[in-house]
Amino acid sequence: MTETDVQAQPVTERGASSLGDATLNRLLNKLNTANPRTVGLDIYREQFATSGEGQLAEKLRSQPNLFAICNYGNPGVPPPPEVSLTNHGFNNVLEDVDGVVRRYPLAVGNAAPCENAYSLSWLLAAHYLERQGITFQITTEGYLQLGERVFQPLRPRFGGYQQIDTSGHQVAINYRATQEIAETISMGELLSDLTDARIAQARNDNIG
Repeated sequence: MTETDVQAQPVTERGASSLGDATLNRLLNKLNTANPRTVGLDIYREQFATSGEGQLAEKLRSQPNLFAICNYGNPGVPPPPEVSLTNHGFNNVLEDVDGVVRRYPLAVGNAAPCENAYSLSWLLAAHYLERQGITFQITTEGYLQLGERVFQPLRPRFGGYQQIDTSGHQVAINYRATQEIAETISMGELLSDLTDARIAQARNDNIG
């Protein structure tokens, strides 16, 4: 969502936020025409949808493939109040002393004010892969597992680390050799007619 996308929304609609309820409702309507397998909403929403957007509130409550973010900590940021406890995950990252993110928590023991212990990225991946028969489970050792892939948590001594806080279920990040790992379009492009052909193609791909 670009700054142009933000400014294109009436201030009376979006208020101090970057995405107003009416625009979010339009976005979800447009996305849902493509029958998406999984939708992740990586924007904080602490308040209930406004009374004039009843359709949005119903989508947030009942759309099973829609996942939203929260942020654990004190005070942290709670998830959208309409989203079920199983459909929100935290977006916290772990930054080393030099400002580089090399570790990522897939789950934590205490995610308050989130009420789900898993990260948004883990939930999105698990939900997306489930249709391919790659299911989520927890091993007898307490490790997270997707299909046959087991994610063993980091130990206090790992690589260049000599003694780190490994609370939760942390894994080392394997950065890709490219900055473009997926197609990206702006909110303005999505809401325009220019993307209709791409959405139709996505729908056909999902059906196939």
